[in-house]
Amino acid sequence: MGTGINREQTPKQLARARMLADSLQKSFVPDLRNLAAAIAMTGDGGEQEVLCDQVLPTLGAEVDRPLMVS
Repeated sequence: MGTGINREQTPKQLARARMLADSLQKSFVPDLRNLAAAIAMTGDGGEQEVLCDQVLPTLGAEVDRPLMVS
């Protein structure tokens, strides 16, 4: 079985993830196409729960900063 962060997947699940990611790398929003391309190589992914511990604490600073400098 393949594993991402805290995630075990069967060969069938990995194949499905690779196919979906391959499709998304061509049609997804441009900022996320590189991520889709990386997933398309292996099918591995990570649990969102783990990402929340890393991302959520930084969101306040990101939301408070200006999006554009005039």
